[in-house]
Amino acid sequence: MTTRLQIQTGPVAADLPIKSVARTHIGLVRQVNEDRLLDAPERSLWAVADGMGGHSLGDEAATSVIRALAGICFSNDSQGVVLIEQALQTANRQIFDAAQNAGTTCGSTVAGLHIEQERCTIFWAGDSRVYRVRNGQLKRMTCDHRLVQELTDAGVIDERQARMHPQASVITRAVGVAPKVAVEFVSSAIEPDDLYLIGTDGLCDLVDDQQLSSLLTLPLVNAAEALVQAALVGGGVDNVSLILIAIDECSRGSSESEQ
Repeated sequence: MTTRLQIQTGPVAADLPIKSVARTHIGLVRQVNEDRLLDAPERSLWAVADGMGGHSLGDEAATSVIRALAGICFSNDSQGVVLIEQALQTANRQIFDAAQNAGTTCGSTVAGLHIEQERCTIFWAGDSRVYRVRNGQLKRMTCDHRLVQELTDAGVIDERQARMHPQASVITRAVGVAPKVAVEFVSSAIEPDDLYLIGTDGLCDLVDDQQLSSLLTLPLVNAAEALVQAALVGGGVDNVSLILIAIDECSRGSSESEQ
């Protein structure tokens, strides 16, 4: 899918295409795909949601998150952060209330990207991630809301210990597990040739940064397919979902036909 972005490149504004490609795979172990994707370049909004809570509950939680985001009506004078926050709080209440009525707990991680003019807003809750490639350098734009991340940040354990920790998959924040969710936001300027990757933990836990960086040099569709395959080769123990968003993707070679 393709849209266009007016971006200042020196003394003049350039009209650059934004192309996105989305992929999801059930993986090699799970019986149900509880991931959901939003690929909406016409509104410059992309997101992944990874449901938790077992069969049906996780799907419903992730679906609620994506449906809420898909329902946002952006306008020229709107504050995207405010609208995204409101949408996710609405989804949070729906999921939390439904879980309370069922006497259980369920929820969903979320990670996404929204572009307004020459800046992007990145938002997340949980351990789905957003990466950026700029000038050939891969940078993680999000910080996992995981117990081991908090322990690492506090200096209690190191990165190697975090990967081997018995509670490595325990998340500390998600949509729907409490009456309100603390969504984290960061804002960043957009530059020509930027490439963004949004992925669930089924990708990011199984494909390390070095491999991500290498595969993201491929043309967009090839990169998306290669990332899924890398996660499957790595064990495919979870659902695998990702979205790639390229600014001026034509500079990267051939890509998927416009939809």
